[in-house]
Amino acid sequence: MATYKKKNVDEHKNKVAVQENPTEKQGKHGRPKTENRKRNEFFEQVDSLNREYNSLEKERNTLMFSRRSDFRKEYCSFEDSDVKSLNEKTAEKQHLKQQLGKIRGSVSKFQRELLDVKPSPSFVQKLKDMMEEIESSIMAFKEQQQKIYDGLIQEEKSTQQEITAMEKKFDSWCQLPAPSTVAANVKRTTSTVTASLPPAVAAFEKFLVQTGGHQGGWDDYDNQLFLKLKAKYKNNETFLRMAGSAIPGKNFDEVRQHNEWFIQYLELKESKRKAILEWKQNKKEEKDDSFMKTEETEEDDQIKKKNEKLENERAERLSKLAEYKAQKELEKAKLQEQQFQEEMNKMKEREKEEKKRLELKAQVEEYARCRAEEEKVMREAEEARKAQLRKESKPSTEEINRIRERNTKILKEKQAVIKAKEEEIKEKERRLRKLKSQVEVKAERDPSRLYKLTRGLEERRKESKDGSGAKGPMLHMPHRY
Repeated sequence: MATYKKKNVDEHKNKVAVQENPTEKQGKHGRPKTENRKRNEFFEQVDSLNREYNSLEKERNTLMFSRRSDFRKEYCSFEDSDVKSLNEKTAEKQHLKQQLGKIRGSVSKFQRELLDVKPSPSFVQKLKDMMEEIESSIMAFKEQQQKIYDGLIQEEKSTQQEITAMEKKFDSWCQLPAPSTVAANVKRTTSTVTASLPPAVAAFEKFLVQTGGHQGGWDDYDNQLFLKLKAKYKNNETFLRMAGSAIPGKNFDEVRQHNEWFIQYLELKESKRKAILEWKQNKKEEKDDSFMKTEETEEDDQIKKKNEKLENERAERLSKLAEYKAQKELEKAKLQEQQFQEEMNKMKEREKEEKKRLELKAQVEEYARCRAEEEKVMREAEEARKAQLRKESKPSTEEINRIRERNTKILKEKQAVIKAKEEEIKEKERRLRKLKSQVEVKAERDPSRLYKLTRGLEERRKESKDGSGAKGPMLHMPHRY
């Protein structure tokens, strides 16, 4: 029991070690007082269990391995098993630390990846693979520990049964009945049995009364262990030797006597069975048949009640263990969810600050560029204005007269061009009116006229050949740049 308790304490410590740093970090940033209180209570309970375990182990070592102990020789056989269990416990503890260290490394790597989030499908797939790997390792670790716990529960149940049997045995030694009462009861029971049953049945019942019942004066645990060993070892000498060393409190002679009693018990029981069958076939008495059924029913009821009690105790332990595991898993999931949410919030704040910084930097650069361009444009405009002022501030009289004459000439040329265009338009209108008055339009379907010259174009060509429509070259007005 002490080893089982120590193993549970070590297991809880190793589980807490996986989340030690994140939990402390969270506490620095304002963890709720309830969680801090629960965490402190948990570690206080762990320390208390450690102290209790050390005290029990020290007491056990004092009793078992002390040189002054009266049972030093008997306890020497336990030293090898104690050393073996200690080595197994150390190896298991080291294995648990390795597994938890591996899981912790995977979680830390995942947290480092979350510090540099990249919005890409490959990065999301990578995070997904890492989460699946962590989840599978945690589930495998939990399943392995569950199997270990189930085995420990079975061992605890078996040990508890053995302890209960030994306690009952010790109590029975302290509560032995008076000899006179036993003799009177034996005499009364024997006379009652022999008076109402056949000889074989009466002999069996008398044998049971005189030898201590169906177990030969042994308690239930010792008798059951005796039956198991007898079924396991077919060789009588091997069976007697193993039973003498395996059954607590029984030596070789007692086991041999009990074996002789058991052989006689089986012979008398078989004789009783045959006598009852013969009795049923010949006499068919309802009273005796009811007596046998009642006896068997009572035995079956006792066995059934005992099995139900053990099954209920086991179900209750398993239920409490399942509730404890579910509570721990829920607390762990809440803690992980809270940690993950805080990490995501911190990451979002960092991204927001970085984005704001980049935007501000871009605005500053854009303002500086615009400012530089405006200054450059203003300098160029100022230089052009100054150059223009220099040019306009020194015009000569000849230049002014030349410009005026040029402008007058250009104006006359424009007016002549406009007048020529007006005359040309008037001439066209006159010819069109004349043509319309002389020619009657008769439109016939002629697809070939689509690619022929029009009448107007032909007329214009004729006019151009005659020279009547010739116009002088247009005057060109130069511009000063």
